[in-house]
Amino acid sequence: MVRIMVIALAGLMIVLGLRVGWYVITRSETDAITRAAEDYVRMERQMGQDASMTDCSARPAPGLAWLSVICRPRGGAQTYRYSVDQWGRTTRLSPR
Repeated sequence: MVRIMVIALAGLMIVLGLRVGWYVITRSETDAITRAAEDYVRMERQMGQDASMTDCSARPAPGLAWLSVICRPRGGAQTYRYSVDQWGRTTRLSPR
């Protein structure tokens, strides 16, 4: 019985390891930047402003973050800043 549980647990760990590994190797910087730029465009258009995804740029982020995405509207006062972590999660830092 113990042997079956050990084999099942090992199999589960292999499946989870492959899933996490696949997620990490298939994520791309382009996907992360696009997700932040889409949020920026949506927020600006809700406020009646003209916005384009080309208003955004990215650079490597310091610390635990992976990327820092900055979107500057043409003629707009607000600058949008996003942080993307190693798992691809995007957080809008400003404006809140």
